This record gives sequence, structure tokens and C-alpha cells, in this order.
Amino acid sequence: MKGIKISFIDYKKFLGVMSMGAKKALWFMARDAFVMILILVLICVLFGEFLFYNYILALDTNKTDTITVVKFNESAYNSIIKESNEKESILGNAFGSKYKNPFY
Repeated sequence: MKGIKISFIDYKKFLGVMSMGAKKALWFMARDAFVMILILVLICVLFGEFLFYNYILALDTNKTDTITVVKFNESAYNSIIKESNEKESILGNAFGSKYKNPFY
């Protein structure tokens, strides 16, 4: 069975080529900083437009008009008001007596 033999020298050469490409890219970014800033601003604007389209404009075009009818449940409302009044009367009676101020 034949296998691929990669020697250490070939691996170092491959890494050297990769590092040369990275070095060239870094030197380009450093040398032409203004161009890189323009490219990054363009990328940011395009990303912002993408988000705006997906989350604002796409929702407006897919809007469906649905009407939901909300029915007022008067018995539930009355029971809530009754409980609120009971709690208020209990708390009102608890704080009705005057206590001596301990900080004088």
C-alpha cells in the first residue's frame, strides 16, 4: 500500500510559503492603511444593510393583517379588584396605629 510521504523539509517549506503569504498580506495592510480602512468601512456598511434588510424591511413586506378580538372578562376583573381591596384594608389596619419613633 502506497502512502503519501511528507518529509519535515517539505512541511517547513509549506509553512514558509504560508507565512510568506501572511507576511505579504500584513505588509499590504500596513502599507495601504487608508485602503484597508475603506475596505473595513465598506464591509461594516454592507453588514449593516444586511441586518437592516433582514430585520426591518423583510418584516414589513411579510406582514399579514390579522385581527384578534379581545373580550373583557368582567368577573375576573371584579375578583381582582375585590382581592386588591381586601389586601389594602388589611395593610391599612396594620399601619393605622402610631408608634413611637425610636430614633429620638
